[in-house]
Formats: sequence, C-alpha cells, structure tokens
Amino acid sequence: MKKETLRTASNETIVKLRRLAIDQFRKGAKIKEVSDNLGVGQSTLKLWKKLYKSKGSKFFELKKRGMKGGSKDFTLVQLRQIKNCLRDKLPDQLKLPFVLWDRKAVQAMIIKKFGVKKSLPQIGRYLKSWGLSPQKPIYKAYEQNPEAVEQWLKKDFPKIKRKAKREKAEIFFGDEAGIRSDHHSGKSYSKKGKTPVVKKTGQRFGLNT
Repeated sequence: MKKETLRTASNETIVKLRRLAIDQFRKGAKIKEVSDNLGVGQSTLKLWKKLYKSKGSKFFELKKRGMKGGSKDFTLVQLRQIKNCLRDKLPDQLKLPFVLWDRKAVQAMIIKKFGVKKSLPQIGRYLKSWGLSPQKPIYKAYEQNPEAVEQWLKKDFPKIKRKAKREKAEIFFGDEAGIRSDHHSGKSYSKKGKTPVVKKTGQRFGLNT
C-alpha cells in the first residue's frame, strides 16, 4: 500500500496493517524496515508502537468512520427539507447563484436554510450517505408536450416505419452540431440510478451547423 493512500484505507485494511506491523516489531524489525515492508510512514509506525504499548489489544479496535445519514447534525425535518430541495428544485429556483446541484450549491442551500456551514468534504459525505451521486442531467423543455411525444412514438412513427418497409426505403434521423444559450456541461447530485432532470424554457437562441 502506498503511504499516501493509508488515510483513505478501510478500517479492515488498517487493522490488518497494524497487526502486521506489531508482529514484525515483536520479531525485532526496525521502524524503517517495517515501513519499507508495509508502505506505512515511519512517524505513523512510531505512533502505533506507542498506542499498542498503552492500549494493548484495544489498539486493534477501530471505531466505524463516516456518518449515518447526517442524523447527528440535522433533525429529521431538516433532512427531509434538504432532500426535497435536491429532488424537486434547482439552485436558481432558491435564488442561489448556481445552475446545478454540486457540493458548493448544497453547502450554500444549507447555510441559507439553517444558518449552518459545513465544509465541502462534509457535504460530499452527506450526499454519499444519502445515496446521491453527481450525474449529468437530461434537459427537458417546459413547452414539451408528453402526450404528443407519446402519440408520435406509438402511432405516427410505426406508420412511417411500415411505409418505409413497403417502399423499401431507409429512415434517417438528422442531427446537428451547435451551441445554445442554455447549455450546461456540469453534473448535478441525484439519487443513484436516477438521472436528474432539468426543467427549462424551450425559448432559447443558438447557432447550429
């Protein structure tokens, strides 16, 4: 294990390394030798030796890291309000200077609603514990008519396909490249497995080629 990755290792991995380190110390290995063998920094190994001497077997008992859904920091009502905002609103609808829900936007929303400032790493841990992940959203126009789209897909397009088959013709779908005034390339937090949807106006301007 690389020394710089130790702090992100699981408790299981850390306990295993601690046991291996103490076992090697018992066999007479020096700090540098154990550091080279296990990839653990020498200062960390010195601390481990000291802690093992004072704690004994309890040195190998580690508390679970992380947080459980933020329950220690927010009430159930507050948690519900935060999750509802992430699910049903976009930052600009809450008069926040963001387009999509990233960690800074969530941080700003929590400050505005509850007057509590959490660090960005904390915000990231909250979002992960709530089952949310950053995803590229799909965009839908306010003016889009779902009934008309379904009508075209289920009735109109099948007719077009049958006609093309009779006439031995091919169907082509045209596409174009361009830039739009409403384009956003970022990601927004949403429930894992559920792509976020950004509601926007269909009135826009752009250049297509």
